[in-house]
Amino acid sequence: EGYFMYFEDADYCHAMKRAGWASLFDPSARVVHLRGGSSPVKSSLKAKKRPPAYYYASRTRYFRKNYGPLGLYLANIGWLKGRAIARLRALFGKPAPLICEHQGADHWLNWRDQMGDRHAPKRD
Repeated sequence: EGYFMYFEDADYCHAMKRAGWASLFDPSARVVHLRGGSSPVKSSLKAKKRPPAYYYASRTRYFRKNYGPLGLYLANIGWLKGRAIARLRALFGKPAPLICEHQGADHWLNWRDQMGDRHAPKRD
């Protein structure tokens, strides 16, 4: 609960696991996501534009709720380490992943908020 969009499915899986339910993986399953979906995050990254703030608000909510403040901190540090490795690889000819300006800082947007709501979109 409390997610506008993104990470709600992962949070739901955590809740199921805590309730004692088993999860199942079927590699033969296929999912089709029609173009013009409900969010511009993927197209924003391709154009190197900032993903919407609600992406980061949901990410913060998920990590704080399921792993606590330390877990969120470690997830952010992990992202920064991965980005540093990608930049090093780019020096040796490996293509760098699509990263927009400020994306590293955006992971810390909601760091001080209890559940990452400060930058979530307002609801009517």
